[in-house]
Amino acid sequence: MKALITRGCTTNHGGIIHEADDSFIVQGKAVHLDGMKHFCPQCKVISYAIASNTGFMMVGSRTIVGDGDSSTCGAKYIKNQDLVVRDGGINIGTRISHSNELPKQNEVFDEQIIAVDQNSQYLSNTTFYIETVEGKIYQGMTDFDGKTPRITTNVSSELRIWLGDDAELMINKE
Repeated sequence: MKALITRGCTTNHGGIIHEADDSFIVQGKAVHLDGMKHFCPQCKVISYAIASNTGFMMVGSRTIVGDGDSSTCGAKYIKNQDLVVRDGGINIGTRISHSNELPKQNEVFDEQIIAVDQNSQYLSNTTFYIETVEGKIYQGMTDFDGKTPRITTNVSSELRIWLGDDAELMINKE
């Protein structure tokens, strides 16, 4: 499991992440994506993110960078949160390499949130509230391993995530 890299995270070369995508927010901070850049003070270059698990957890067409992933100068990203992490999963989307157009009717976007605390311990039986851009709501309790149910859609979309007391506040607003 790897924590997601967000705006404000650092690298082991002393870099600070400023560039991020505001369509996927973790604890109020936007996520850093594959190909985004930061200045590396050690190497004195603009360095670009290289996300591992390419295509697994994506925002639009770019993979979210995780703790320990590298940049083009060799710097490693350092997490500043443990609330949202990615774990290995399956990609059930259909891709056709010889075509410029993907068959929209066969494309499936599949996400699952795994909640962990600062010590990377699963947050089991924790209230969650997830909202898609389209307004679809998922709510309930995480399982023993801190997992929410899988969320599948036919389009790539933003997820807004609340956990614990914040989730209960959202549920009680309805």
